[in-house]
Amino acid sequence: MEDVAKKSKLSQGFVSKLESGSYEPTNLSLDTIIRLSHALNLKVKDFLDTLQILEQDSSPALNVYLRKKYEIKDKNDVEIIESMIKRLINKEK
Repeated sequence: MEDVAKKSKLSQGFVSKLESGSYEPTNLSLDTIIRLSHALNLKVKDFLDTLQILEQDSSPALNVYLRKKYEIKDKNDVEIIESMIKRLINKEK
């Protein structure tokens, strides 16, 4: 846990709360999700699956999750999110 906190640059207390289940994972910011997934050497999608934020059987796109969580409706914002996701996917390959 201490190693994950250091690698993600998040507090050890926060990581501990997340690990113990006392912090609701659906309240995580995109930045926190990315930091934690990289600290754990996981792809963002795999990390979301671990947290059970996304249904594993249906494999919905990350942009659907982000649009729903942040209530994003503007077409330009959707395009920006999709561009960010593509960069993340390419970075992880």
